[in-house]
Amino acid sequence: MDATEQDYANLHTELSKLLFKNNKKRNAIVTDSLTQQVEYIREGDITLQQVTGDAWNAARRTGKKYTFTVIRNKEDFSLHFKRK
Repeated sequence: MDATEQDYANLHTELSKLLFKNNKKRNAIVTDSLTQQVEYIREGDITLQQVTGDAWNAARRTGKKYTFTVIRNKEDFSLHFKRK
């Protein structure tokens, strides 16, 4: 199922509450014929477990199902969300 703009707007709202930022500098929204995903970053003194838990809770609160990948960068965590 393709995600609508409203689905990603709801996800953005929930992630923003948890201090995640839409990563526009890294081409935040990527769309091709097979996938649609969005990238967020989370900076600060936070553990991988906290990032994963916060991301899972934000996605759950939207009422939609998402898959996500967490990547640890030098100065932040990068989250890549895709609607199931």
